[in-house]
Amino acid sequence: MDSTVSVIDKIQENDFLHQCLRALKENKLSLPTIPDISVKIRRAINDPKANNTRIARVVQMDPVITARLIQIANCPLYRGRRRIESCPEALTRLGLKAAQHLITTFALKAVFKARTRAIQKRMNDLWHHSSYVAAICAVLAHKTPGFDPDRAMLAGLIHDIGIVPVLTFADNHMDLLVDPAELDHAIDKLRGPVGAAIMRHWRFPEDFETIALKAEDWFR
Repeated sequence: MDSTVSVIDKIQENDFLHQCLRALKENKLSLPTIPDISVKIRRAINDPKANNTRIARVVQMDPVITARLIQIANCPLYRGRRRIESCPEALTRLGLKAAQHLITTFALKAVFKARTRAIQKRMNDLWHHSSYVAAICAVLAHKTPGFDPDRAMLAGLIHDIGIVPVLTFADNHMDLLVDPAELDHAIDKLRGPVGAAIMRHWRFPEDFETIALKAEDWFR
């Protein structure tokens, strides 16, 4: 968090942004967490002693994730000669690396939640934008040698993840928002450093931290 604070110290403040900065510096800005089931699945996949059957038992603790994996294993991109009907088969066809990225993707949707209608609309818009970017990333990676489409899709989904805590802060402190433009200004200033902090908090690879930090830098 220290490197994030050093970046935001240089940001010119307004009233709402000032409160966001204070919350971040005092570790009171709520960073989103990935659902426990996703963490358990990722831990099982990264266990060198685990096999597909053991990993499948963990995955099947969440019927929705299981159904989504089977559905994707049967899509044209992965489909083989016969239809997949079980979780172990889906893991075999997809590969554990791809399955891990997909499972994280499914879990991310739960992060984009708010209490108030106005902020939930912004969350929905952000999710749709992130999904659109993720789809473009996956297609480009699929057509470009040396790139992993599933990893590219996940990168697209998290590129604006730093906006979520700012929206959550606004959701919990609507009284501080005199002008909606203040929220937009705070998002513009904090999305990068907060996104990088989330990637560290989630223990994602360092390049994902860079993606969240530099996503809006078109000249990088």
